Amino acid sequence: MLAGASEDVVAPVAVEAGAGWARGWRCPFWFDTDSSDHNPPHFHAIYGDDEALVRISDGGLIRGLLPRTAARLVEQWRSEHVGELVENWELAQVPAALGSIEPLR
Repeated sequence: MLAGASEDVVAPVAVEAGAGWARGWRCPFWFDTDSSDHNPPHFHAIYGDDEALVRISDGGLIRGLLPRTAARLVEQWRSEHVGELVENWELAQVPAALGSIEPLR
């Protein structure tokens, strides 16, 4: 978890286990009660010790960095699942159970 993020996670990971793990990265998605972690809609992309908050709408980095290859794979996955990510973002704001999202094939 990025520095400053609350440990008070209310909703579970939305991305199904292994969403990027086969390629060495993962994208957990959760609702955090720390209001600084709410907007804009985003998900956390983690690769090894690197973590970035990725804006759902356009894939821009809000904070953090990823290695070039991981960033490219995360962007490909994000662009294929924008609708599902937006739906999960909206559910997380309730908070409500989140849907799973297929891994990058």
